[in-house]
Order: sequence, then structure tokens, then C-alpha cells
Amino acid sequence: MSSPAPAPKKPLHHPAFWLVSVLVGVVAGLGAVAFRALIGGFHNLFFLGKFSFIYNANQHTPPSPWGLTFAKFTARLDALRLWA
Repeated sequence: MSSPAPAPKKPLHHPAFWLVSVLVGVVAGLGAVAFRALIGGFHNLFFLGKFSFIYNANQHTPPSPWGLTFAKFTARLDALRLWA
């Protein structure tokens, strides 16, 4: 006995494609804004010692209040790890 053929699927129409594409674009845009804010928050926390999501990539970062940049600090930690 043969099994019945599956019912053909109904294709999406243009308005449905438009709605899905707009929804994907909005979600991707909101994710990009949230990711940039997250990067700004970690940058300000590690380099400036303050917790803020505001970050302007066009401005030069002032010197760290700790006297070391994060890259120098991690390099020194790595050197200590190698000596141990």
C-alpha cells in the first residue's frame, strides 16, 4: 500500500515576505544598538573606571585613571603568569 502524497504547501505572498523582512530588519537593528551599547559599557568600565553605556568612537579615549591601559595591564598579568 502506498502512503498518501503530502499536501502541497501554500507559498507566502508578497505582503507576508514584506512583513517578515521588516521584522527581521527591526530585530537586527535593535540587536546592533544593544551590542554597541554593551561594547561601550565594557569599554568605559575597563578603561575609564565608570559604568556608562555612552561611548563616542570619534573621540580619543583619555588616559586611564589607574595609570595603565587595559592592554598594558593584561600584558603584565601574562608576564607574571609566565614567571610562575
